[in-house]
Amino acid sequence: QIDDLPKMIGVSRAQIYRIIKNKTGQSPSRFVCSIRLDKAMILLQTTSRSITDIAMSVGFNDPKYFCRVFRREFNKTPSAVR
Repeated sequence: QIDDLPKMIGVSRAQIYRIIKNKTGQSPSRFVCSIRLDKAMILLQTTSRSITDIAMSVGFNDPKYFCRVFRREFNKTPSAVR
């Protein structure tokens, strides 16, 4: 959970936000989402698992929402990656 990160490394939430924003250009939640989507892309390209299974394994509870966010990120649907 992103909210646990400040406690784990001993800095304030605002500092975490600034550090991640400066290093990546993204908010912490957007950064985490992009990591999850990158992992989904790899799984789509290297496994035969279902899109729903991949969505769930990278932390999306709603496969339709996953497909929308994936398309926004990569400009193609998960099915098109296959």
